[in-house]
Amino acid sequence: MNPNYWIDAILTGFGVLVFLTGMIMYMLYGYQRAKIGPSRFWPSVVGTIVSSALEQPNPRNKNIYSAAVRYSYRVGGKDYQSDRVFWGPNEGPQEKMAEIVATYRAGRDVWVQHDPRKPNEAVLEPEKNTGLTRGIYYYATGMMLLGLAALGAGLYALSH
Repeated sequence: MNPNYWIDAILTGFGVLVFLTGMIMYMLYGYQRAKIGPSRFWPSVVGTIVSSALEQPNPRNKNIYSAAVRYSYRVGGKDYQSDRVFWGPNEGPQEKMAEIVATYRAGRDVWVQHDPRKPNEAVLEPEKNTGLTRGIYYYATGMMLLGLAALGAGLYALSH
C-alpha cells in the first residue's frame, strides 16, 4: 500500500464533506429565495400579535438572541397561528432582535401574508430576511468548487 494512500483518502473525504456542506447551504439559500418571490404577492389579512419576547435560545452563546413573535390570523373562517416574521432565522444580535420585538408588541394588529393554497404558511415581512445574503450564495458556491477540487485531486492521487 502506498504510504500516501491515507493522505489521499483523507483529501478525498474532505472534498466530499466540503462539497456536501456547500450544496446544503446552496439548497437552503435557493429554498428561501424561492419562498420570498411568491410570498410578496400572497393575500393579506389582519392578524394580532399574541406574544412577543426577546429570548436567548442557547445560554452558552450569549451573543445570539431570538425574536419570539407569535401571531394569530383568520383565513376562510379558520384560525391559524404562526411565528414567521420574515424568511430566514429569527435570530441575531440583541439590538436587532430587540427592535423586532418592539415593533411587534403583543396585542398589536398586523398585516399577515399567507399562502392561498396553504393558509397555515404565513409571513409578516416577506421581502425582509436575516440569513439570506448574496455572500452566503458565493460562499456556498466556493465551498462546492473547493470540495470538487479536493475530491478530484484525492481521486486522481488514489488512482495513480
